[in-house]
Parts: sequence; C-alpha cells; structure tokens
Amino acid sequence: MRKYLLLTGAALIGLSGSAYAAINCAVPPTCDELGYAYTADQCEDQAMLKCPSDITKVFCRTPKSLYIPVTCTVGAILYDDLKCYDNIPSDKTAIGIVSDASKKQAIALNDIKLKWSNKTTDITALSNCTSSNYTTCNINGKDNTKKIVSALGTGSDYAAGYCYNKTDGGVAKGTWFLPSASELHPINDNKFILSSSLKAAGRQELSRDDYYWSSNENASNSALIVEMDGGYTTGIDKTSSRYVRCIIAY
Repeated sequence: MRKYLLLTGAALIGLSGSAYAAINCAVPPTCDELGYAYTADQCEDQAMLKCPSDITKVFCRTPKSLYIPVTCTVGAILYDDLKCYDNIPSDKTAIGIVSDASKKQAIALNDIKLKWSNKTTDITALSNCTSSNYTTCNINGKDNTKKIVSALGTGSDYAAGYCYNKTDGGVAKGTWFLPSASELHPINDNKFILSSSLKAAGRQELSRDDYYWSSNENASNSALIVEMDGGYTTGIDKTSSRYVRCIIAY
C-alpha cells in the first residue's frame, strides 16, 4: 500500500505545472455554450431542459423571440416597424411615444418651433374651424396635412410641410402629419405620462408653458393652436412661431 501511494505521488510530481493546472482548474462551459440559452417564457408550452448550474436558463427546440410585439398603451415606445415591445429590440429604432391608444397614434420624439405658414393664404380645401367646434371640424390631421401641402408646397420650413417631409425611423415621406386640434387634446390630457416617457428616452419633453400648432385653419390669416397646460384652444396669426409636434398613425 505504501509503495502504491509513493508511486502515485511520484507520478503527480512528474507532471508539468501546466498539465496539472489543466486537470484541476479547467473552466466549465457556460449554460449558453451548452445550448441553454433561453428563458422559460421563450419556451412556453414546449418541452424544455433546465441548465444544471442555472435553472433560469433552459433549452427547447423552437424558442420564441425575446421581442414579441405587445399592445401599445399610452406612454409606450413606438418603433420603426410601428409596433410596441416589452423588451427593447436591439434591431429596431424608437420613433415615437404612443399618445392615443384608441386612435393608434404616437407623437414624435422631438418638437420644433415653426410658422404655420409663411403667407396668409386661404386653404380652400379646409373649413374654417373655431375653438368651439374643433371636436367636429376637420378632425383628421393626416387629411388636413395633405390639403395644406397641396396648397402651400412641399417645403419643410412651415408646420405641415415639416411633418409631411419627416422620415424618422425610415418611415415613408407623408406618414407623419400635423395633428388636428382634436388630435392634440389627448396629448394634452396625457402630457405627464408622455413627458415622463420622453424624458426616460432622453428626448424633448412637451413644452407645457407654450402652444402647439394644429392643422386646423381658423381664417385666411390664422390657424388653431392648443396649449399643453390645460388644452386652451384659440386662433392666432399663421406667421407666428409656435411648437410643432408631428404624430404618426400605427
């Protein structure tokens, strides 16, 4: 017995330092390296195997994507595929914040100050709306924007033209539009949620102490604006400079 132990010790002493380290200090493979690269949620309703060293990692044959679209709610981020996600998709670009879930509309991540128009041209295709009938007068901002651009041209130096030419996230030209006064009011109603989401995204919060242009004409020389601190709606000179926050339908 003593001779056997001595021989074993001699054999170990005879090993090189690197070989001995390889036997005793080998790094075990990670769960991911062994194929346990998913979560239980990704393998829902499937047979799955749990990693022995980390039971939160599992293996299954057909895992679901981490980036499953979810129902968009007010304050949720809208991505360039016009969908919302629980997790942040690594291959998608944020383009807006959902402002009205029922109408499926989202506001742009930034605003800008512009004139409604550089001239006091009457947009004959639009009705003249007032602070008392804006809830029923020309409420479709996308339609309004097209009519304004048709009359004033496709330049980006005025409110409707700027939104019409906006291509954030690679969306097609003409997809963004200047909201109607009716479409601006849900933004005012949800301004704290929206501003919180914009701030979390490192973007420009809604300017609550100022007014935003709507796509509603008020007269040949004026258009409707909506305040983001109570929703006060009135008409002012089209050549005044006010905030523009474009919106998109998804």
